[in-house]
Amino acid sequence: MYDYYKTTREGLIRESDAILENAFKSVNLDDMTLPGTFVNPALHQPMVTRSTHATAEMNDTITMIVALSRAEEGLLKLNKRNVVLNDMLSDIQSRISETILKPVSIRLHIQSEYLTISADEQLLQQCFANLVDNAIKYSGDAVEIDIDVEEQDDRVLVSISDNGIGIPQDKLPAIFGKFNRAHKS
Repeated sequence: MYDYYKTTREGLIRESDAILENAFKSVNLDDMTLPGTFVNPALHQPMVTRSTHATAEMNDTITMIVALSRAEEGLLKLNKRNVVLNDMLSDIQSRISETILKPVSIRLHIQSEYLTISADEQLLQQCFANLVDNAIKYSGDAVEIDIDVEEQDDRVLVSISDNGIGIPQDKLPAIFGKFNRAHKS
């Protein structure tokens, strides 16, 4: 029992440190001392956008950590309802495209115009947004992401691929473990 909580706490601290480090890297504090930074929207808006993205990322991560903790304790209640995947993925596409500062191309390939599934919308959206965000983090300067959605009998297959560095073969078995990273960001 102690080892479980120690591992969880240490993982949470590592993950939080990485998120905070990325948040501070994304905001160049030296730019804030430039004359006219808060008067000139051309200087001010990029900082606000980066700060907003970093805050949203941290909020999503904290929400996911709370959900994982609840799931492990058997306390997570799924709020299943009909979710239109087309709308959810389009929303993620536009939200991420608005906040990322490097060139990102997110292409949606969906077989059906109105593909509905029964799911917990918030958790599913966090999952997809996390996958897309990771694709952006671990890609080069110009990011290309393809999201393919297809119906297979009574299932829906969602595939997210990118032009990033990939996950090393020896790290694949651990990717679904808590607080694991294949690469240091």
